[in-house]
Amino acid sequence: MVVPRIAAVLAVALVALAWAPPSSGAQDGRFTSAERASLDHGGLVTRPRRETREGRELVGGSSYQVIERPRAEVWRAIQDVGEWRHMLPQTAETRLETPTGDEELVFVRHSYGIISASYTLRVSFTERARRASFDIEQARPHDVRSAHGFLEVRAYPEDRTRSLLVWALLADPGDNPLVTVLVPEIQAWSLRVPTTMRNYLQGSGARLYQD
Repeated sequence: MVVPRIAAVLAVALVALAWAPPSSGAQDGRFTSAERASLDHGGLVTRPRRETREGRELVGGSSYQVIERPRAEVWRAIQDVGEWRHMLPQTAETRLETPTGDEELVFVRHSYGIISASYTLRVSFTERARRASFDIEQARPHDVRSAHGFLEVRAYPEDRTRSLLVWALLADPGDNPLVTVLVPEIQAWSLRVPTTMRNYLQGSGARLYQD
């Protein structure tokens, strides 16, 4: 169907660059027993979030996924921005444009058939926290109104061979009528991104980033 395909691409334009802190709960590592059981068995835990600020509706939430790779290896993969095209859905191109110390400008282009979306991110890496924080670089062309936030890799309790990937987002999808209609589907798609990353790091990228 055409609509789900369009929704997928629009979701990509949000999820790849719309990050914000989780609002509650697992932000400090607390999960319900059901959520913990889901994580232990490879499931994705999601917590959708929608709110209004200054008359604009923002969508996103947070999601959590266990990856069968040590924390250091997952963090190494996240820093390899040229390979993000394998870790994010429907991503045709990612490239490092300008490294500036602990910050990098990263161009990202998504494509699905005739539909495409591109933007440049200003990304900063915090080694101690294993956190990548970023904002849209407003001085360069961008197909999403605004977004910001972080991606974090945490150690998984009592198992150093596994990592907990924390993905959080909050984005203003803009005024496109088609986007407005598809917001619920876009939000659902956006929260599945940790699974895409897990599939790559446990699949075709499994031999990469090893100690």
